[in-house]
This record gives sequence, C-alpha cells and structure tokens, in this order.
Amino acid sequence: MTVVSGGTKVEVDNKDYCRAPRIAITVSAQPEKFLRLLWDIEFVREGDWISLFDEDPQGGNKIVPIFSAEVKNTSGVIETNFTHVATNSSELRYQSLCSSYWAVYFTKSGSASAVSCLKTHPTWMYDMRKYLGNVEIKRLFIPGTHDSGSFASINGWSPLNFIEKFIYTQDEDILSQLIHGIRYLDLRVSSNPGMADRWWINHGVAKVQPLRIILEDVKKFLRKTREIVILDFHGFPNGFKNDDSNSHQDLVNYLKSELSEWIAPPNWNSTCDDLWSINKTLILSYNHMDTVNANSTLLWAPVIQKWPNAQDIDALKSYFTKIFAGHHVQSWAAMAELTPTLWSILTYQTNSLREMAEEVNPHVSSWFRGPWGKSSNIVAVDFFRGTDIVETAIEWNLRKTRKTETHTRICDIL
Repeated sequence: MTVVSGGTKVEVDNKDYCRAPRIAITVSAQPEKFLRLLWDIEFVREGDWISLFDEDPQGGNKIVPIFSAEVKNTSGVIETNFTHVATNSSELRYQSLCSSYWAVYFTKSGSASAVSCLKTHPTWMYDMRKYLGNVEIKRLFIPGTHDSGSFASINGWSPLNFIEKFIYTQDEDILSQLIHGIRYLDLRVSSNPGMADRWWINHGVAKVQPLRIILEDVKKFLRKTREIVILDFHGFPNGFKNDDSNSHQDLVNYLKSELSEWIAPPNWNSTCDDLWSINKTLILSYNHMDTVNANSTLLWAPVIQKWPNAQDIDALKSYFTKIFAGHHVQSWAAMAELTPTLWSILTYQTNSLREMAEEVNPHVSSWFRGPWGKSSNIVAVDFFRGTDIVETAIEWNLRKTRKTETHTRICDIL
C-alpha cells in the first residue's frame, strides 16, 4: 500500500468527548500483516508527525525512527511497509510487555504528545482490581472477539482460498487472544457424534477445529491468571435439531467436566470482587434458556448480541447510533463487524472478511474511544489486532471507575 501523507481520515464525533492525544499500533488483517499507525488528537498543528521505532525511544539514547509521516488530520490511520510476525502463543508471557515496535506522536517542536507500543495485556483486569472490584460485570467495558474459535495464523503473500477468505475471523489462537487482553469469546458449537471429537467450533456450517483445543487454551490461561473470562456459547449450528435437549445437556456435562474448577456461580449482577473472592472467574453464558434453567448453578443467562448485519460502514454506524441511544439493563455485546451477503460473495463484490475488517476496524477503534465507550459492555470485533479495542476498554474502565463529581470531563482524570 502506498502511504499518503496524512493517512486515511477517520471521522470522530467529539461532542462531550475529551480527546487526549493518542497513538496506537495495529496489525493489518491481510496476510502480509503490515503495521498501521492510528492516531487521534484534539488539535493538529502544521509540522506534527508520527513515527514508528523498532527500539524503545524512551530509553535515553537517540533512536532513529524506521518510519515517519506528517499528520494533517486530527485522526486517521496510516499503513507502513513494516510487517508483524506473530509470536507463538506458547512463547508469550503472563506479564504485560512491549514487543518489537513503538509509536510516537510528535508536535512540531519535537515533544512527544503520545507514546505506545505493541503490547500484551494478560492481567489487566486484576491489575486494576482497586478500581474494578466493586463494578458489576455487566457495567464493565469488555473487549471481545467475534467467532473467536474461527482462527488461523496466515502469514505471507500467497493468494487466499475460500476458507481463508470467508471462514476465519481471527489470526490469533485463543491463548494469544486472552494474553493480548480479550475477555469475551463468542463460540458456535456443533455436535458430531460420529467423530473422535464430538464437539467442534463452527463458523456457519463449516467445522473449524475441535472445541477441546479452545478449552485447553482457556484452562492454560486461567491457571496462570485471575482474569475474568466470558465464554459465550451463542450458536449451535449443527447437531442440535429441534432444540435437542439431550445434545445441549451432553455439551453442558462436557463443559462441567473440563471447567468446573473455574466456573463462577451465575449472576449478572455480580461484581468483579464477588468472583475474585471465591476464585471463580469463568463465566459460561449459554444461548438456550431451557438448558440455562436446567443448569442454573452453572450457566449464565445469554449475552444479548446486538447484531447489525451491515454491509458497509454507514449502515454499521447508523445501527449502533440507534442502539446507544437506548438503555441496557442486561449484559450485551456490540458485534462491531461487517457481514457479507451470499450474493456479494458469489458476485465477487466482497473479496474476503479480512478486507471488510481492514475497512471497518479503524472506524470501530474511533467510535468506541468516543462517547459510545461510556455505555459499552462487550464489544466484539473481527481480527482484533486491527483495532485498539483492548486499550480502549482498559482506558474507559479506568475513566468510568475513577470519575468523581469534581471531574467535568472524562479525560481530565488521565
């Protein structure tokens, strides 16, 4: 991609919104994994610029940037020609670390207005327990992924096949998603009694991988942290004909056998401290009320997914503008991604889910840094590393929980 000075402009609704200077590094959803710089600042001045570094520029030594570009808009995204090579999740550590790249927003005078890095967030909730402890789960801003189990690590320049274009929605496996800060996993499970692994993660009718693999990653993560994780069993696309209660109960029994050590007692009014005090930090949300009622000590009521089924950015924004004008009393998820139609796929109007994510993710980052973030509960995205949704959630939770009557603007506390 040819970088245009000033980047792609991203519109921000700044009504009642204090825009503290911000810069983030995101990762392209395309197989090449180009790094992108996303920024947002209240006032841009002639001569401002942004830079990418492959060493920490705050280390005291004079570090030369590997990429720089002039800034002409108050917000936007610029793609660089530098790529990201994902670290195998087994090599990631359970402490927050910067890896490989740093970004800085510079003013004309050369002072740094904002600094960030490619960073993991394995323990962000418990690290913030002083502020989050007395907050109900349904009042938190929780970063999530859509079709979380539909992942595959694809790096390189070779053409994508159909599955790589329209089945996979994430590049990172579940352990990597969790270590990078995701706390809501959207799962669609099929029952396949004739197979060695009965339970599979599906995307639509396509089986992607055994549920067993997802649960093993969740258990690895919970053994090492005290983070609160939501597993939302939201769809049952195959093997549950006619609301087959036996299949649902078999699945619940399997989940109980694998996860009982961590399963929190169901109550969406619970606070973080309620779960931490009993060391039960796994929420099993299940989108089948008869099964929930039959397993009331294990299963939480379904997360309400607000699904726009939108094919373009304007439709997506219009849908959520209406949603955020309402009042929400239950736990709910903003499913913030574009959805292709069968016709758009067959007529090649839509090239891939990756391309759709490339288009919408910078806007999603901007929208939820704005006023929508204040009343968000769960926000689920495709190819989450193309957004800064984790950092946005962390900052909004801090803003909301530290706000006092003396602070008239939310960002005054930062």
